[in-house]
Amino acid sequence: MPFNFNIEDKKEYLVFKLDGVRSRRTNAEVAEAIRETCTKHNCNRVLVDALALESRLGVLDAHAGPTTDFPRDVASKQIKVAVVDRKEFESGFRFFETVARNAGYFLRVFFDREAAVTWLLSEETY
Repeated sequence: MPFNFNIEDKKEYLVFKLDGVRSRRTNAEVAEAIRETCTKHNCNRVLVDALALESRLGVLDAHAGPTTDFPRDVASKQIKVAVVDRKEFESGFRFFETVARNAGYFLRVFFDREAAVTWLLSEETY
């Protein structure tokens, strides 16, 4: 199954709805698309809906995204990103969240969409 995403502008934030199979390459593509789209729309808040993705990354690939594959410019690290994923993958996304935050990205992962939006719209820094 191919990977794709749709972008919806909610005025206060952008929604990236992902579909297909996640890979290290597609994670990097989404990170770059977030940077480009936020720059274009002058937006610094993004909700990534990963609920429809069929697979998850292994530990090495999850680590490589934030440390190697994601855009490393200052603007990318100022975008507040809330990722919504399935509860069954919580242990894996907690590792990814920790690596991303340690690499300087403003990112949290949730399994509840309402909690994700609440955090995204708040002034909370963690």
